[in-house]
Amino acid sequence: MALDNHEIQKAKKIALKLRNTSNNPYLLWQFQIALAYLEHTENELTIEFKNKIVNEINQTDNWTENIDVLRLFTNSMQILSVERVDVEMRVFFHRVSRSNNISESMQERYAIVCDNYLHFLFDRCIRCGENYNNSHENVKSAINYLCDLDSTRL
Repeated sequence: MALDNHEIQKAKKIALKLRNTSNNPYLLWQFQIALAYLEHTENELTIEFKNKIVNEINQTDNWTENIDVLRLFTNSMQILSVERVDVEMRVFFHRVSRSNNISESMQERYAIVCDNYLHFLFDRCIRCGENYNNSHENVKSAINYLCDLDSTRL
């Protein structure tokens, strides 16, 4: 709630508690990313940290079916380059298109990934002026995925 309400000082106190009590690296990394985003210090996160996130995503077998890794990927978009996110989104859409019988909860998670991706592109590319010319196929895929959802189920 502290992150959602942009209560940075409260979030920092919670982050200290998390570091001392949690064994879940995904949760710690997501919190670190969220705090950096709120404080507008994403550029201060090290290349090593960003590479660790990308490596974790890519080393996880079938990461598109792992909710923790999907959450990590979704949250890490804001600290990665447009090019890196586009590569991961191409992999994401390829794997999702090959999946059969996707559960309702995974459809919802995939919709969240698509929504965050579109928000990421708007934020990074439109408002910040970065190039998004290579993102067209991913944008189409995200919009198509969202439009194809059964609105009565989500």
